[in-house]
Amino acid sequence: MKVRIAGPMRTKRSSATPLARGLQGGSCMRFFGSAPLPGFALKLVLFGSATVAAVPAQAGNCDAAAIGTRYVEALRFCGPQASEPQSQPRFEAPPEPEMLPERSSVSVSMPGFQKRLVAATRAVRARSGGGANDALITSVAYRYRINPHLLASMVNAESAGRQRAVSNKGALGLMQVMPATARGLGVRDPRALLDDPVLAMHTGAKYLKQLQSQLGNDVTLVVAAYNAGPGAVIKSGRRVPRYRETQDYVRKVVGRYQASQRGAAR
Repeated sequence: MKVRIAGPMRTKRSSATPLARGLQGGSCMRFFGSAPLPGFALKLVLFGSATVAAVPAQAGNCDAAAIGTRYVEALRFCGPQASEPQSQPRFEAPPEPEMLPERSSVSVSMPGFQKRLVAATRAVRARSGGGANDALITSVAYRYRINPHLLASMVNAESAGRQRAVSNKGALGLMQVMPATARGLGVRDPRALLDDPVLAMHTGAKYLKQLQSQLGNDVTLVVAAYNAGPGAVIKSGRRVPRYRETQDYVRKVVGRYQASQRGAAR
């Protein structure tokens, strides 16, 4: 009789989990050591696994989960670690408003400038005989950076300080500005130079600064150009033109100006 020896039995590996295979075989898996766990221990393990699975994932963060309606559930699993939710959000009280100081005027005075202006006015008045336009002349001179003694000397030579002076050639006002020149400097109505001494002084000072930019800082040439025009000075080779009127005018203005300078220096 032939005995057939069966080869090694090939068993298909079960896809069940270790716990399921243990249940199918009537015993539990060996979680600790090599001895199988009794049936009662298996029940405890299964119960504990079910309990852990039932705990929400958020319960690990007890402080963050115990908010609002989740507080009861968090209290069940976290016990005293669960923090009681706040019924109302906390708001910090706004700071007390500060009272603004009352509005006060801001001083824009320049003491140094005022002192120099007063001193220059006194000097011009002392040398010119105390004319009524001395304060205006000094103020305009400082505005356009012109020596106040030079400006006072020109006013004296041009109009003798008469506000409504008109020359036989049509020059107007304290500085005897020609109407065409006044219009070129922005004066719409040149006749206004007779009624507005401030406008007359500003117009004359602007013209003087214009001549200075053309001829430089030579006082003699600038004064000659104010009388005869810049073209006549340039045609004369940047010298005082040989017009008797212009030469007399330059001699009078520059002489008075130099005398005022010497008197102010004393």
